[in-house]
Amino acid sequence: PPPSLPAPPTMSCGSLKPAQPATPEVADIVASLRSEIESQLGGAPLVFEPVEFSTQVVAGTNFFVKIKTGDTSCTHVRIFRALPCHGSALSLHSLQKDLDLTAPLQHF
Repeated sequence: PPPSLPAPPTMSCGSLKPAQPATPEVADIVASLRSEIESQLGGAPLVFEPVEFSTQVVAGTNFFVKIKTGDTSCTHVRIFRALPCHGSALSLHSLQKDLDLTAPLQHF
């Protein structure tokens, strides 16, 4: 009989990677868009601390970031970074506000 093919990888292109603690790079990305995020939140929150993130590789990179905005609350933001050939520009795609700090990061 012909040899069997190996099992396909469990992660496919475009899938969301598991969440991990925020890095200095992610903190810098969020900081560069802070005024736009605060504008969409309706003002500056008491706390503004990126705590974890996940990425999705598309025609660029989507960053899904959990930002602590209070003792038990957070906002999830989706930030798109274009490919280097398109200038690596950052843009705020969308956000989900007034979430519990325990809410998992998911695609939105």
